[in-house]
Parts: sequence; structure tokens; C-alpha cells
Amino acid sequence: MPVSCRYASATPIGYNLTELAAGAALTPSIPPLPDVLLLQVTFRCINISGGIVGNAYCFAGCIDMNGTLVNDQCVMQS
Repeated sequence: MPVSCRYASATPIGYNLTELAAGAALTPSIPPLPDVLLLQVTFRCINISGGIVGNAYCFAGCIDMNGTLVNDQCVMQS
């Protein structure tokens, strides 16, 4: 289940920028990103301990799916 790219960066859920960068780095298709661009990555859980991995880098931005914090998507350019 992907985590919202904007929400995932918020410290109240327990992920800091170092953890987000490490999670994004586990996905070969996501390039190394500066901290501000980690807000444009969707993440998914990989274990019951809260480990995350990058799901996708949303170069055009993210869509918050009704504030549910799950199933957020990348903006698709036309």
C-alpha cells in the first residue's frame, strides 16, 4: 500500500528525510534526489516494522487521493 508522498515526509508518522532517502535508494528506477524532491516519491511498506521502499518518483508531482494517505498517485502529463 503506497504512502502519500507529501504525508510520508512528515515527522509525525515517524519517517525522517534520511529514512525517506534510504527507502527511495532501494528502488533502482528512482534517481538520487535532493531532500525537497523526496516529497514527490510515493513509498510502500515492506514489513510490519514500518520499513519503507520507494514506489515511484513522481516527476510531475503527486495526487492526494481524498486525504486517505493510501493509494496516492503520480500526476500524469498529457
